[in-house]
Amino acid sequence: MKKFFFCAAAAIVALASCSKTQVVYNDAPEEIGFKAVSGVMTKDPITDADFPEGQSITVYGWNNTGKAQYFPATVFSKNGAVWSTSPAQYYPTSGSLDFAAYTDMTTPIITTSDVANETYTYTLADNSSHQHDFMVSEYVVNKASSANAVGIKFSHALALIEVNVACTGTNVTVNSVSLSGTKQTGKVTVTYVDADNATINVNPTIGTWDVAGAEAEILTKTADASLTAGADAVNYAHFLVVPENGTEKILTINYTLNGNEFSHPINLNTHSATTWKVGTKHVFNITIGLDQITFTPAIGTDWSSETPTIPSI
Repeated sequence: MKKFFFCAAAAIVALASCSKTQVVYNDAPEEIGFKAVSGVMTKDPITDADFPEGQSITVYGWNNTGKAQYFPATVFSKNGAVWSTSPAQYYPTSGSLDFAAYTDMTTPIITTSDVANETYTYTLADNSSHQHDFMVSEYVVNKASSANAVGIKFSHALALIEVNVACTGTNVTVNSVSLSGTKQTGKVTVTYVDADNATINVNPTIGTWDVAGAEAEILTKTADASLTAGADAVNYAHFLVVPENGTEKILTINYTLNGNEFSHPINLNTHSATTWKVGTKHVFNITIGLDQITFTPAIGTDWSSETPTIPSI
């Protein structure tokens, strides 16, 4: 993909949710800057505030005329409200540029790149607290030197698993939740249809993930969470996973009830809950009772949806 660039010599780019970002400069040529704006595949904006500290964007730059590469893959690291790189990148003195980008600093490996296609191999951390969302940007067309940062939309290329837990009858402490059978490595091609001739920005078409040869992994969230009987469910865990329709997957909850520890596995295949699609959130609701555990998945809801549709089982 083509890369967004921020300039560092005499310029500071203040990134804001959806407002203009000023670049202060005192000399030509002008530094290139970027900001994150509303995501293509989400209802809520993906802004600079949604990127964790230390997560980078990697930007490609292309000449709008002829589509020759203007600068190669360049990493811009986030520090507070600013993405910056050194040495800085600058606009040409004449003509305009196209850009595209992806997120994360080290784990994606881009294996092919041209104006219309990028192929990535991506590996997720198996520790949920160390996972970074992998997103790809739109193809931004015909940007000339400007005092404003270039706004770019990002789309989720992964799937999100959300686990909510509640209890009835008596209080419960959740000790851990694990998800086995996930694929944490895969390859995906992102296509920008007719990018060579585009006069407006082009949304990414994210292909099917290839997980051939990837081993099944276990994701685990370990943290004590006290549940009160009859109270609202607690959002216990989020797991990022490579989208795929794979083999057997088991969701296991470990909890303490009346001083005794229990471990309860839930076969997701039984609930038709193993097809994970690009840019979707899959909600797994677990209610622990004295005599049973109930499980209700919501499959393929919009990533940012607050009221997912719960299918009957």
